[in-house]
Amino acid sequence: MIRASSFYWLYAVLILSGCSPTFLIQSAYQQGKILLAREPISEVVARPEVDSELKQKLKLVLQAREFAIEIGLNPKGSFTLYSEVDKDVLLWVVAGSKPDSFSLHTWWFPIVGYVPYKGFHDRADAMAEGQILKEQGFEVFIRGADTFSTLGWFDDPVITPTLKRDNLNIINTVIHESVHSTVWIPNNVPFNESLANFVGARGALEFYKKHLPNKVAEASSAYKNELLLGDSINKLFNELNEIYQSYAPREVKLEYRQKIFDHWIGPIKQKNPGMRAFAEINNAEIMQFKFYLTELKEFERIFTSCGEEWGCFIDKIERIRKNAEHGANPFEILKSLS
Repeated sequence: MIRASSFYWLYAVLILSGCSPTFLIQSAYQQGKILLAREPISEVVARPEVDSELKQKLKLVLQAREFAIEIGLNPKGSFTLYSEVDKDVLLWVVAGSKPDSFSLHTWWFPIVGYVPYKGFHDRADAMAEGQILKEQGFEVFIRGADTFSTLGWFDDPVITPTLKRDNLNIINTVIHESVHSTVWIPNNVPFNESLANFVGARGALEFYKKHLPNKVAEASSAYKNELLLGDSINKLFNELNEIYQSYAPREVKLEYRQKIFDHWIGPIKQKNPGMRAFAEINNAEIMQFKFYLTELKEFERIFTSCGEEWGCFIDKIERIRKNAEHGANPFEILKSLS
């Protein structure tokens, strides 16, 4: 499922980029407050006045971080610190796509390259950006995010909104973010996100097997559901993309896309009760899901071919990264690996 915790925002990029001065100052100020509020988790959990549930979740963060290191990831100094944030939504993420094609609006930033989303600390600013995109003919999707990552440039803290999630999601988040500080291929958001999503979900399952064996069924179910959702979203995408790339008139494309959406969305929601997404067809929303759910079964195939050994898996991902940085399509390399 699309991860509310997975909007990746570089504080350093905000300083280096050509954003408007107001956006730059506001973003740098908000991110700076979070970074300056960091405290070592070891100190927080040692205080007798700290809530027991918060202590338990902070200890779980450290445990998940150690597990990420054990399987070959490099979280660097992240997840050793805690920042208290008095809000449920850290960032509002804006994305836009044309209604009759998966043509995304992108923003360019140093280091990460072109990114098909942009984050705002103020919901009103996100709505204003969305309105600009609508006036340019884009469908707009705005979602909340409850954490951020500087991709290893700074020691990212775990923040209050993240800790409001359940234990499985917290473990998944720590592992997911650790992937991004270990591997990031510029201009390849779908691969980066899908890789981290797979490792986060599978890693959480392996964590439960090792540390919480009596609750493995919960993690196993979540992992299987993620793979099934990815399969359904990719089938929905492929059918829509086929009609979008046809020579049919625009009005015909819009008519058929609704039929395709109606065909797939019922079964998806039936398998994911409580899902609030997909109230109506929106290409920007579909693409936000696809960024996290592309070729998950291919990642699983590689993991299985490695005998479920993380070192082997990460070595193969590193091979993909090296080739992709020279212009190769990382998903094509992934499919070619045995």
